[in-house]
Amino acid sequence: MSGIAFRYGVQAFQFYWIGAIPALIFLSLVMIPAYVQSGARSLPEYLGQRFGPKVRLLNAVAILITAALYTGISLYGLAEVTHITMNWPFLLAILVFGSIVLAYVLIGGFRATVYNEVLQFLFMFAGLLPLLYFSHKAHYGGLLHTGQYWHLWRQTPTVSSTSQLDLVGVLVGLGGVISFSYWCTDYGLVQRALTARDLESARKVPLIAGFGKLLFAIVVVVPVLLMSGHIQYKPGTALDETSPALIATLYGRRLLGVGIAALIAGLLNSLAANISAFASLWTGEIYRPFLSSHRKESHYRNVGRVASVFCVATGILVALWTRSFENLSAFVLLIFSLFVIPFFAVLLTGLISRKASASSAIAGAGAGIVAGGSIQLALAERWLPSGSRLSANFYSAIVSFAAAALVCNAPHLLTLLGRSPITTPNINATKPTQPKASITVWCLAGTLLVVCVVANILWW
Repeated sequence: MSGIAFRYGVQAFQFYWIGAIPALIFLSLVMIPAYVQSGARSLPEYLGQRFGPKVRLLNAVAILITAALYTGISLYGLAEVTHITMNWPFLLAILVFGSIVLAYVLIGGFRATVYNEVLQFLFMFAGLLPLLYFSHKAHYGGLLHTGQYWHLWRQTPTVSSTSQLDLVGVLVGLGGVISFSYWCTDYGLVQRALTARDLESARKVPLIAGFGKLLFAIVVVVPVLLMSGHIQYKPGTALDETSPALIATLYGRRLLGVGIAALIAGLLNSLAANISAFASLWTGEIYRPFLSSHRKESHYRNVGRVASVFCVATGILVALWTRSFENLSAFVLLIFSLFVIPFFAVLLTGLISRKASASSAIAGAGAGIVAGGSIQLALAERWLPSGSRLSANFYSAIVSFAAAALVCNAPHLLTLLGRSPITTPNINATKPTQPKASITVWCLAGTLLVVCVVANILWW
């Protein structure tokens, strides 16, 4: 995110505000009750109830691949931080941090991962907070600038193939497709919300997290904006080096260790989440229901431990591959277009339509994957014009979602055209009524939305 802020300016706020807050509110009010009512503990299980075991297995495999790729991204980030600030060899850093996280995931399991993530987040936030003070102290002059770099909306065109970002890409691609796909379907995030003691508490989880997103955006983006004129960018340098380079410049010898530890804590947070998600997915969504369903619990725990080791080994290879991308966001959005967004389209179709079947869901997911991959290939080969790689990824997400939704909704479209519909599938997972949210939940959601709107107006 610091790299995006350096390259695109205040547009980095979009990932925290438009790219998070509406989706978190939707997750709280709509998706969490849907998961709880169905009794599903994950998205694959929910899709299995709605469409059958084939769709469940396909989605589990897609999320498994995503978790492994995210593990590699986290390892890459850790290696970048330690290489820039402490001159550690890239491979050594990957092996060291992979071993540390793997150790406490194997020993403590999912619960240990959750508690460690909380502690790591608090330490990360405390360690990065001084960036605001030091960047303000080092900066001279106010932010009296114009252009897309300094304004969220005022200088952004509606549609453009030359501008770095446009409104359609930001609002539809990021704010609509990418954010909702991420927050409503991410395996680790949904599981954490579902560990709450009741529905009321589960609904509050994403809303409270939303306030954290609003605050954390200031800590991450504003220091880069203040120091953008002081950061010397060398051609060929990865944008992901922005944050550690900023800390190395501003913190000095006494606080440098705190800043480095803060970055490492944040990346360890993500790494642990993805390793535990991979192990849980393989054991609970693939191995147990499809390969070996009548074994002792100790056996499944051992299978999960082996899966964790495999995930870290795969992540090491992915981390080396990640170095070929402009920055992490480009890689993450590529993963989204291929493995996350198509299944969000399937999920929405299952929620609102009773005519979608297992075959149409599989076809829809396949169409989204093919469409997203084709757009990514065309962009990589420069067959399609685009003002920036980030904007190109937003439009790739739109195409992937549209293709998946269109194919998945084909039975309903055929019905509207007067043709014979596919036989109505099992709809037990989509009950017509949902428990009403409490006054507290509505107040939290309303306040979160108002604060988000005010923040956008301030940076208009």
